[in-house]
Amino acid sequence: MFPDDSIEAEINDLNKLFKLVRQYNLLLGQPSYTTNSFFEFNTTISTYSFLKYVKIVDPFCPVFQKEALKCCLEFFKISRSGCGIGALWAKLLGYPKDKIGVFDSIKVFHNKPTEYEMLERMGIKPEDELTLMLNKYNIVNYNMDVFATLSDDIKN
Repeated sequence: MFPDDSIEAEINDLNKLFKLVRQYNLLLGQPSYTTNSFFEFNTTISTYSFLKYVKIVDPFCPVFQKEALKCCLEFFKISRSGCGIGALWAKLLGYPKDKIGVFDSIKVFHNKPTEYEMLERMGIKPEDELTLMLNKYNIVNYNMDVFATLSDDIKN
């Protein structure tokens, strides 16, 4: 897990997240965000489902299965802002329809927006990084599609 410093979570929830990522055999997972959180994709906000199988995850609190991390690790350094990195991880993993998920049953609070102004003062333009990444790696359809949802923990 690589949580951003803007994530507030209970340790029991994070432990449960690790267990569920393993239990559901996900390559990549994340918790959902509370409704008062800052977010990029609506599909990361907690709903009434248990688990959403999605196209990509948000880079603020990803949990990687060991082999997925090995596949993606060298690409962490290519985006200083983090923009688009979740889409690249999904592409590297082959866009599996049942191996990347958001657990609505686990909620964390993302307490601040991405600090684009600070990044720009450092000479980093997130929108330029995103465009460059999408073009360089031929990533099309940059969105968080939901492939399926589970309403209950059926493997409990």
